[in-house]
Amino acid sequence: MKKISTENNLESFMEPFSMDKTPPSYDYWDDKNNVVVKTLIGQPQLNNLVKFYSEFSKKFDDVILLSRHDLVDVSESFAYLTWNLDKGVSLGDEYHWEETPNLNETYKLIAKLNDDLIQLSNNLKIPITYYEDIYDINSKDRLRKNKRVKTLI
Repeated sequence: MKKISTENNLESFMEPFSMDKTPPSYDYWDDKNNVVVKTLIGQPQLNNLVKFYSEFSKKFDDVILLSRHDLVDVSESFAYLTWNLDKGVSLGDEYHWEETPNLNETYKLIAKLNDDLIQLSNNLKIPITYYEDIYDINSKDRLRKNKRVKTLI
């Protein structure tokens, strides 16, 4: 989002539907021009995420769907992060993987959201771009680093 925003002189909105924010109204985006919005498919607390994003995408000229091939890595990282938030762990931290009690439930959630993203991709006729295909896993600029596997999580 930052790169697209900077290179194209666009106003950026980072995860406006995050649970820790009051989301803007749906029509808020109707008057916005020259913006880039980064959101996660699971953030709006809705019953039908695919329907929401199918409609929401119509407000934009371009839509990029981004996912990961390795859902286990995503699940491990997210489970570790959410389990340890109250211990001060944050998104940008390097960490040592330790299995957490929420891993199985987290994997089920990630798999369901991945299925939703595939359905959205089919609805919109937009291919999914996979993170591992475009990002250098050896870059020092990657986000969280898992010491166990030495890859981006």
